[in-house]
Amino acid sequence: MSDTDLVVESTAQGGLLGLLETAQSALTRAGTPIGVLRLDWQPDADAPRDIAVGVEAEYTGRGSLARLELRVAQRLARAPADSLLRSALLELGGVAYTSVCITRGPRELADVTVHFGSRVRFLSKCTLLVADALSEADRGCVVSVLEALGVRHAEREGSLSASATQLRGALSADAQLGAVTCALDRDLGVQLYASTLPSTRSVQLSIQPEPEAKGVRLELVGVRRAEPNAKSPAGDATALREFLKARFDFELGAKRWSIANAHGEPDEVERRRGPIPDRGRIHFSINWGLKRR
Repeated sequence: MSDTDLVVESTAQGGLLGLLETAQSALTRAGTPIGVLRLDWQPDADAPRDIAVGVEAEYTGRGSLARLELRVAQRLARAPADSLLRSALLELGGVAYTSVCITRGPRELADVTVHFGSRVRFLSKCTLLVADALSEADRGCVVSVLEALGVRHAEREGSLSASATQLRGALSADAQLGAVTCALDRDLGVQLYASTLPSTRSVQLSIQPEPEAKGVRLELVGVRRAEPNAKSPAGDATALREFLKARFDFELGAKRWSIANAHGEPDEVERRRGPIPDRGRIHFSINWGLKRR
């Protein structure tokens, strides 16, 4: 069940936790139980229309924050700057689990995942899925992505494969960024998911060319989950707010937000959890913000 008919305004100097408290108060006054909250920015008529911002919060049975999620979608004239992508990877993501998917239009060319155990840091698990009958140019791009991630691979009769277990050094944010830019330099679409293990911090980036709009669409989802024995979510909330301000020049305060409040059984209101991302596309709408299917 979801309630979506409430709109609140954030205080001028309010942060992320203040915005969530305002939403909770509005729901309490309406006599509605609080479940998983999703807030979407409702821009004024004179506000920029090329960006959508949303926040999602999940609570434990005791009422404390279990998860904070920041969602941004933006149309750009060109691929996002390396400084933005590197900042997202360093500040929001992690290097213990990395998944990269490259696409040409609706076709998925390759999907590679690399993750490391919690104890043996130099032993990685690798999964590589490659589409059949790739052109030489697309196969070359897949090879470049694998090389950027440091994944050893073999090429035989036009097909690519990689060992499921590899001894290697740890990944870095620069390696993740290198995999993304390999695709962007060839005008391909790319999705990257990067997280710590356990997945207390994660970021999902999607960058897709939009030829009809003569630009690209950037979608970013940054997630912070409460660590065991964490005393306060203030640090995570501040980090997400500061990232949003520094990289998108967007302040949370003095804005109108619609509230979607999903409640019921956990399986009804949660997306798939864990380090493997939900590749369900984030649908961008200038008027209605970010929506998942």
